[in-house]
Amino acid sequence: MRVIRAGVCAAIAWLATGQAVADAWHSTGDANELAFATAYDGQPLEGRFRQFDVRVETEGPAAVPATLAVSVNVAGADMNDRDINETLASPDWFDSGAYPSASFASHSVEQESLDHFVATGTLDLKGVRAPVTVDFSWNARDGRAKLAGTAQLSRSTWSIGEGEWAGEDHIPDTVKLRFTVNLTPRN
Repeated sequence: MRVIRAGVCAAIAWLATGQAVADAWHSTGDANELAFATAYDGQPLEGRFRQFDVRVETEGPAAVPATLAVSVNVAGADMNDRDINETLASPDWFDSGAYPSASFASHSVEQESLDHFVATGTLDLKGVRAPVTVDFSWNARDGRAKLAGTAQLSRSTWSIGEGEWAGEDHIPDTVKLRFTVNLTPRN
């Protein structure tokens, strides 16, 4: 009986320090967006990924993000033009036949301010793994959370746009990502 009381007291003390068990969140709904922006000969171009999944693990009573994981179906890249979408699926671009998905995983999330976070992790895209930093805001309340943020990627790091599209003559190397995701606790 004393062992059980000691264990319960230790658990209560541990919870009181804010070290609660991690909660898992996952993306839900159709209002989520993962968009990318670039340019062609100086003219802005935008596209989006139609299918992706986001998972966040939080810690403590304030539900502070501790991990961030994203999986993207790269075959779902959409620039509102069938010919461009087919080109994006080709080996010179995403090569979605050989690499149908991309993933980002971070176990290093730093809180910069009340609702601003920076996740440093690894993006696995087109068979290449390289570091990426993601800036995001996080707001969790009443069993719902919203994640919104940005990241910048280098096309050349992942060989996105090879052959005649390599270099920056027509398309800049830097691609900007923007996302807004609604999440609910995972059961």
